[in-house]
Amino acid sequence: MPRKKAPAKRKAPARKKAPAKKRGRRNANMISVDFTDVDAGGMMPTPDGIYTAEVKSAEKDVSSNGNEMVVVRYRTQIGSTVFDRFMLLPQSLWVLRTALNCMGYDTPDGPFDFDPDDLVGQQLGIEITNEEYEEKDQPRVTGYLTYDAAEEQAELPAAEEEEEEEEEEEPAPKKRRARKAAVEEEEEEEEEEPEEEEEEEEEPPPKKAPRKKKAPAKKKGALRPGARVTFEDEDDEYGGVIESIDDGVATVVDDEDGEWEIPVDELTKA
Repeated sequence: MPRKKAPAKRKAPARKKAPAKKRGRRNANMISVDFTDVDAGGMMPTPDGIYTAEVKSAEKDVSSNGNEMVVVRYRTQIGSTVFDRFMLLPQSLWVLRTALNCMGYDTPDGPFDFDPDDLVGQQLGIEITNEEYEEKDQPRVTGYLTYDAAEEQAELPAAEEEEEEEEEEEPAPKKRRARKAAVEEEEEEEEEEPEEEEEEEEEPPPKKAPRKKKAPAKKKGALRPGARVTFEDEDDEYGGVIESIDDGVATVVDDEDGEWEIPVDELTKA
């Protein structure tokens, strides 16, 4: 039987030689560095506000006063690095407990053991307030909140904040106008009130000599200042005290502090 011929082997295409690199002198300004385990953001400014943060390191340390503390380094959502220190003194533990609760820890009302290394990777929200230190603003952690709460506030666009401010500012002129109108109304009322007072003041108290009925005549000199007398006016009888007598006319103050000018001969001694 005729045999089948094996297919002819194809030759692999010849490989092209890579062009020979030209050897030259190395750039004298070239610098070689190693950024392994090196974080950026230490010199970035962190303006006042609410930030989401992740714990990048936490170490136990001792303060300059010899007190134990935990030094924490955060990385914020803008890439800046912020340091925080938790003093382990009894009167300062409430700060550490607040931060741990915001990280999600369920701290008991009693002894609690934790490894600072376990804090690495934990997330929370921090409030930053800058303080001047050596003529520079230095961010300081002044509050703690949960990561979700901080994220809602941190993601609020600046444009929306401006719109909210504008919306709040728009009603202001109306309030001012309303207040101005109220002030004008008050001023008008104040201006009108004196007129009423003037009208009231224009009505003098009753000071008139009785003319209709005369009291029985008394001898001259029988009545003196300080004597209590009675007199009639329009069918009404009044009682009072003589304050003074001038030319036969007595000034009498009645029981309601009203003054009367009455001829002495029309008075009756009480």
